[in-house]
Amino acid sequence: SGLAASAADELQQYGYEISGVGNAQRNYRVTTLFYQPDAQAAAEQLAADFFPEARLEAANNNLSPNIQVTVVIGEDAL
Repeated sequence: SGLAASAADELQQYGYEISGVGNAQRNYRVTTLFYQPDAQAAAEQLAADFFPEARLEAANNNLSPNIQVTVVIGEDAL
């Protein structure tokens, strides 16, 4: 409980803009960064800096176009 909010607070301290915090529709075993096609480099940098074990995955159409990267904290972070 509160893991997503803690991660968001830390990212915000480093200058990342957080558009919202919530629960994923399903559980993820591994922390996953979903990125827009033009934001792969940003996702790679975010993973390198904060989530080195994360999976990177191109977002499908359900990611808002104004959001570059969505972080889903997985069970591996518990």
